[in-house]
Amino acid sequence: MIADLLSRLEPADVFYDIGGYIGSYTCLAAAALPEGQVITFEPREPKAARIEANLARNNLAADVRHEALSNESGEASLSVNEVAQLSTTGTEQVSLRIGDKLVERGDVPPPTVVKIDVEGAELDTITGLEETLSRPDCRLVYCEVHPTFLSDYDASEDDVRVALRKYGFSVKTLHNRGAEYFIRGEKQ
Repeated sequence: MIADLLSRLEPADVFYDIGGYIGSYTCLAAAALPEGQVITFEPREPKAARIEANLARNNLAADVRHEALSNESGEASLSVNEVAQLSTTGTEQVSLRIGDKLVERGDVPPPTVVKIDVEGAELDTITGLEETLSRPDCRLVYCEVHPTFLSDYDASEDDVRVALRKYGFSVKTLHNRGAEYFIRGEKQ
């Protein structure tokens, strides 16, 4: 998945890492895009701090935004054990933002390549980026689909694929990893 993404990046791309976790994709994309931009969305403060530390450790630059992209703005509680897949339990309050509104206001540039890993909130994230993903210059979307968590967000695997197709992407499964799998949406 990472190799496929890196092989398709172009020098001036704007890459969104939605659900940055600890910054693996962020750091690799930042290294591959010295002329481009990398914007990471990671709402959990400890994880966002880790991304920033990993960027600094590797002398790389990216805009790390401490917010989640969704189809509504506000606050939400994320289950720490479900989202982070840790043995600890509890919740963390996070900020939700509509991606289209951030682009519209000029808070972030529109992306050309997007990676989404949001533990079941895939459809909410995608629909909050409807206008942005529909732009002709947004040519690639990589999404990790989490079938076991999608129902928590009143969504299905088919909903994710249908939304991407609606915004102009052909969709292909790239890699299965247990119950989760990666898809790539690509515009011709």
